Amino acid sequence: VALSALGVTRFVPVLSDSMAPGMPVGSLAITAPTPRAEVAEGDVVVFTAPTGPRVRVIHRVMHVFGPEDAANLDGWSDDRLAIETKGDNNPSADPWIVTIGDDAVWERTSVVPFLGWPFVWLGDPITRMVAFAVVGATGTIWLLTVIWRRPPRMTGEPA
Repeated sequence: VALSALGVTRFVPVLSDSMAPGMPVGSLAITAPTPRAEVAEGDVVVFTAPTGPRVRVIHRVMHVFGPEDAANLDGWSDDRLAIETKGDNNPSADPWIVTIGDDAVWERTSVVPFLGWPFVWLGDPITRMVAFAVVGATGTIWLLTVIWRRPPRMTGEPA
């Protein structure tokens, strides 16, 4: 968690089977920043899907557009990277061209099976609400038992 807070790495839960079997649902992808200029075909990168600002996708780079090819793409400029991506388990490439303006792209360095499930579960609003309610109720019960606990009885004779 500290490495994530420092920007050294990011943890990305795998939410679909698009990258199975190498990254099945519930896995946790560990990513590190890679300079934009070093992104190559075959790299697995994390990006925000053009379909929504809060949708993160982790897919393989199928094609890196050069400046000549990218000049005609929507959203591209000289200071952006343009890539075509595809999930390993998907039959065809993604229906969009990703353009990235950040200096670094988050690239997968490793995958930990099953460790992403808590993130997947907490992504559901009802599950998150129930989890916070359980944690809150447990904390309240613990606090009340501490407050209302009777002091221990003194034994022995008074001096």
